[in-house]
Amino acid sequence: MFIVNSYTLAVVFCFITMLCWGSWGNTQKLAAKSWRYELFYWDYVIGMVVFALLLAFTMGSIGSQGRPFLADISQASAASILSIILGGFIFNASNILLSASTSIAGLSVAFPLGVGLALVIGVINNYIVDVQQGTQGNVALLAIGVLLVVAAIICNGVASGKRGDSQTDRKNSRKGIILAILAGVIMSFFSRFVAQAMDLSNFAAPASGKVTPYTDIPDETFAAGVLGTGVGVEPTEGVVVAPCDGEISSVAESKHAVGVAANDMELLIHVGVDTVAMNGDGFTTYVKEGDQVKAGDLLITFDRAKIKAANHPDTVVVLLTNSDDFEDVAYPGVEE
Repeated sequence: MFIVNSYTLAVVFCFITMLCWGSWGNTQKLAAKSWRYELFYWDYVIGMVVFALLLAFTMGSIGSQGRPFLADISQASAASILSIILGGFIFNASNILLSASTSIAGLSVAFPLGVGLALVIGVINNYIVDVQQGTQGNVALLAIGVLLVVAAIICNGVASGKRGDSQTDRKNSRKGIILAILAGVIMSFFSRFVAQAMDLSNFAAPASGKVTPYTDIPDETFAAGVLGTGVGVEPTEGVVVAPCDGEISSVAESKHAVGVAANDMELLIHVGVDTVAMNGDGFTTYVKEGDQVKAGDLLITFDRAKIKAANHPDTVVVLLTNSDDFEDVAYPGVEE
């Protein structure tokens, strides 16, 4: 999948997101006289679904990093799917309330108040999730952003209080503000449920530190089992040791892969995805072809920082290349 590795590009995407988020409210307000809200919102939802699928099968399915969309959705747990659905339900409910607020109090009141509250409370909710996953951002910058949004909400509230001249205008304005507050509070929780369904610490190789079935390895050749069945291990340090006693059958010139022959098994230990392109930079081998090794002997060390800097996942793939010679292959300790 396409992964944003540039801070500047991330800011640009955030700007585009906010622009799109605000555009539907403006469009609904402009079309209110000739376009019934129910029909407008139905079309809005259809557009969101179509665009989400378009992104899923394009940006979500290209590149050598991460899992492509269909593979990712097929391995997702029921809890993750339910969490995402709940997040979508919360988002839609809040949008309906926000639209009602817009029709009563006006776009200039409803959107800054509702979305502003959603951003403030949402930042707090998301920060809690980030801390749990070990990916929290800069607290000072987050606090400054929250304070600026709060200041905007206060200024908008003062302005809206002076907006209506009649008692009816003030009453309607209060109703709109209450609806906007409800919309903002509800909306602030949707992203937390979506975030809980994702591994925010490592998009390139989801669930870092965990062993995954080979179908989750972020490389089509390995994932398809073309070279044999196996597992992908997300390393916690840049060291590869022999998984069993055997003889070194091959050592890649680029130092990123080693073959081990053990009894009737032919094993291939491959560090990273597409790391052959690094031409050995960041890799050191400690064995040569024909060497006898014992389980635990050092085979390869690698620089994880260099691999990630080259935009490659550092997943260590262990394959049984002659798996067709066996009736059944099991990997103890690996959750399917």
